[in-house]
Amino acid sequence: MRISTAIFGSLSLILASTGIARAAGAVVDVRIVVVIMLFTVSALLAMSAFRRVEPAED
Repeated sequence: MRISTAIFGSLSLILASTGIARAAGAVVDVRIVVVIMLFTVSALLAMSAFRRVEPAED
């Protein structure tokens, strides 16, 4: 999976869950959502930086 697809997918899941929680009547602080998004993006970028490379078979 490309990293851009993973980032957009995870951000859309965070926004969807936030929207569902707000529709249910919960008060969700926007700053918390932004911090969760930043942590998610930084974790995905860190995981993509250390891709596992399979050794070539001879």
